[in-house]
Amino acid sequence: MKSLGLARRMAALGASTAVLATMVAGLMAGSAQAATSATAGSATSSAAAKPKVSVATPVVSEKHYWGGCPTTVKFSAKIKVKLTGGKTTLAYRWLHGDGSKSKVSTIGLKGSGTKYVTVKQSLTFDENVKGWEALQVLGPRKVTSKKVYFQVECTNGMPTHPQSPSAWAKAWASPDHYVGSCNVGARINFSGVIKVDDPRWVRYRWILNGDVVDRGAVKVYDTRRVGFSFTPRESHRGWAVLQLLGKNASDSNRVHYKVWCKDEAPATVSVSEINVKVNEAVCPATPSADFSATLYASRKTLVHFKWTVGDKVVTGSEWVDGSKTIVGPSRTTTGGATLEVTGPVSITRNATVVLACKPAPSGTVVANWVDADWVNVVCEGTTVKSADLKVTGKFTVTGTKTVDWSLSTAAGVATSGSDTLTNDSKVVSATVSNASLTGNFGKLVVPGDDELDNIGAPTCA
Repeated sequence: MKSLGLARRMAALGASTAVLATMVAGLMAGSAQAATSATAGSATSSAAAKPKVSVATPVVSEKHYWGGCPTTVKFSAKIKVKLTGGKTTLAYRWLHGDGSKSKVSTIGLKGSGTKYVTVKQSLTFDENVKGWEALQVLGPRKVTSKKVYFQVECTNGMPTHPQSPSAWAKAWASPDHYVGSCNVGARINFSGVIKVDDPRWVRYRWILNGDVVDRGAVKVYDTRRVGFSFTPRESHRGWAVLQLLGKNASDSNRVHYKVWCKDEAPATVSVSEINVKVNEAVCPATPSADFSATLYASRKTLVHFKWTVGDKVVTGSEWVDGSKTIVGPSRTTTGGATLEVTGPVSITRNATVVLACKPAPSGTVVANWVDADWVNVVCEGTTVKSADLKVTGKFTVTGTKTVDWSLSTAAGVATSGSDTLTNDSKVVSATVSNASLTGNFGKLVVPGDDELDNIGAPTCA
């Protein structure tokens, strides 16, 4: 939770420092990839054709900003949508740590296969703030990402040194080229020197080949030496860097090293048969098939691979230590897939799949989502005098059906209608003027209900 109301601070910025919200969508089809994400729940039988959706944890441009304000902090999040053909609407919004949220934005998607959509927003602050952001997808499935936390510390008006204090570090490896036995007694040692222009505590950490392997905090009066070591178990090349943390964060030089273990046995490499996962679809949507295989290596080994699926060719290399799954491109037509693995061994695997869509059940209706927002809020100071309640919802028809629908609030039905749809979706909306400030909710009534309640009363800055 933010230390102060985010909405109040944003309003105080005025036109020149208002919240910048830019939504940028980048679509790209490719192989599925592992990521920390929140994933929508499994579809019910009445929504078998609904695309699968997952949202990665948002990325922030600077988790802890320290400097002059106003400053702009940028956020981005990747949405993964698995389409099986036809069209769908991606609806999303940003959730803020003070309880507020952005307006709902939509992007039209079509085709089949995995689509990646990157959305962005920029927030501008003119005073200290500590909070979080999350991305919520409302359609075609409702799923919310994990929170990304951030902090802004404004130095405006703080006393300063004639010259701002600084710190730097230098690192080296001993030995930087090791040849010999890789038994328990072998060690690669890394040393670093931290230097400061004013005595202070310095937090630091060592990064070895991208992973944090050691961290600590030391009092440095002028210079201070820190270090760590590890025992190599296999031949490889790598690097290490000493990072200084905090408001004077900086990195040392990157130290490179080589290890040649003369006593190591040749690696054993094997490849599983190709795993085929068929994603069924209701006609006229197109089914698809995903291909994957598992590599195994008895020790860390560089393995090269090549997928050939129809006219799609994907090549790559992976360091494998134990088991590792590699994913090939998907296909939407009957045919085969070939995986060629090279490196210590040469292995080829083949698989064939037959794809056909399933007849659509007649008249299946699903309420996708409903959203309620306060609009046209009239304030007198910090008191709300009146406000309008806007309710928006979406439902999808599989097959052909005439749907009688309505949008309701606590005050009753806001609007209703009747539409005949064939394998299509419809977004409906209504605004209730001078809505009661308590007991409000949004409800979409179709053969499948969806409801959003407890939206909270509107506020004035």
